[in-house]
Amino acid sequence: MSNQWQCEIPITPQAKQSVRFIKNGRAYPDRGKAQYVNALRLYVMAHPPTAILQGPLSLSADFIWPYPKSWGKKKRMGIHAKATRPDIDNLVKPLKDAMTGVVFQDDAQVVRYERIGKYYGPQAAIHITVWELQKGGE
Repeated sequence: MSNQWQCEIPITPQAKQSVRFIKNGRAYPDRGKAQYVNALRLYVMAHPPTAILQGPLSLSADFIWPYPKSWGKKKRMGIHAKATRPDIDNLVKPLKDAMTGVVFQDDAQVVRYERIGKYYGPQAAIHITVWELQKGGE
């Protein structure tokens, strides 16, 4: 059996936005996004794996937003797919940044995404599973 790490982070998911631009064309990092990655990292550091994961890894993540306030009680049951922004690839980037050095040494170790999803649910959260792949990538 390969080593794995699972975690549920009770936070509203946010996409990575590298920089913002102002009128004169200068770029600056978005402080809110840096705070988000730091919050993720603090939670991951509080729930580390027993040992840092080695070799090629597979990642599975479910990003869950709270139901929109406009939804009625009948629609607020269960989990619903979220087919709007942000893009999945921009959600995974800050998550991998937060896990680097805690769950695995380098985010380049993640060679496969098993399942990545965006949903609406009763509470905001990110459910993560990362596991080591056997030799041969299985």
